[in-house]
Amino acid sequence: MKKTALLALVALALLGFLGYLLFWPAQILLRAIQQQGQAITGTEVTVKGITWTREAGLFLVTGLEVANPAGFGKGAAVTVPVIEIEVDPASLDREVVEVRRLVVSGPRIHHAAGQGVSNFEAIEKAIREAVPQAGARRFVVRQLSVRDMRIVVAPAGGTPSETDLLSYYRDDLGKDKSGVTALEIVQVIAAQMRQRVAIAVGIESIKSGIRSLLGD
Repeated sequence: MKKTALLALVALALLGFLGYLLFWPAQILLRAIQQQGQAITGTEVTVKGITWTREAGLFLVTGLEVANPAGFGKGAAVTVPVIEIEVDPASLDREVVEVRRLVVSGPRIHHAAGQGVSNFEAIEKAIREAVPQAGARRFVVRQLSVRDMRIVVAPAGGTPSETDLLSYYRDDLGKDKSGVTALEIVQVIAAQMRQRVAIAVGIESIKSGIRSLLGD
């Protein structure tokens, strides 16, 4: 009898968790982004808001900010106005969640040079060296895009300049290895941003050198 009651309690607890997962996923995602984001970047991560449309399986994340790491002063190193995450709602309780579409729109990288490393390089290094938590949820991302990227470079004593960066597109991320963790998705995006930032900063450095030679 006691065993039956215990099993019933466990079943109710599982049903309650599943209901929470299905009907309050925005709160779960908000907490995950802010808490886990801080853990993997080494700095504060905040989100203005998240909405969830269950019928469409669509999360809309607005106002994401990654603060400057220690040693770079106040302000944001990265801002993202909008992130769209469209999932298959039926997969939310499965071992591998299917993300139909992940669109990161309009990220701005506010580049600041430091002693041998920039603010973004410090953040990207922390992300690259982070290790997924044991038992972390896994995802297959059918369509991933990072578009309308821009970098703001503020050279010492110079005027800040803003430059467009190439967009990034990828299909079926995680399909070939039974899914990837959220951390691995972030690592892919951060690595692509790092490559584009390095090119833009290099070009700006050359321009600055030319201006200096010309006496501008």
